Amino acid sequence: MRVRFTYLVPFVLLVALPPQAQDAPRRLILKDGSYQLVTKYEVKGNRVRYYSSEREDWEELPNSLVDWPATEKYEKDRATPPPEAVELDKELERVEVPLPEVAPGLRIPEDTGVFLLDNFQGEPQLLEINQTAGDINRNTKVNILKGTINPVAGLKQTIELEGSHAAIQSHVDIPAL
Repeated sequence: MRVRFTYLVPFVLLVALPPQAQDAPRRLILKDGSYQLVTKYEVKGNRVRYYSSEREDWEELPNSLVDWPATEKYEKDRATPPPEAVELDKELERVEVPLPEVAPGLRIPEDTGVFLLDNFQGEPQLLEINQTAGDINRNTKVNILKGTINPVAGLKQTIELEGSHAAIQSHVDIPAL
């Protein structure tokens, strides 16, 4: 039973603790008014063990030197954004930034991807180009023969796509992507 309990306790402690941002510098505020920049810390009895962001090494100090209420207040204040930032975020949400215009009356879509600017029957249009999977033909028979005759020659491989032509074809001589 003890073996299971010893494995269960760290797991329960890890699940109960809130996840912290990895390598985000935090502050341990000391009672003399100074602070230590730390990445993470743990309390072990009457000692605090912390990873110093400045010296990039584990260090220890007595628990009695840390001003825990001030440290908690700093973390809480840092977690809540100031009201000015909240107002600025609301203003930015209200302002709509138009997407770039690639042709008169034609804007880039919000979707990410690769688009072809085509001109079909005098009307500009944007067509999305989807990536297709290709098969690699390693030409093993030819490569083995070439390797025996001339071992310095490199291997030749081709990528083969299905179909006789592309799914999307451009109607202009020099397409713009």
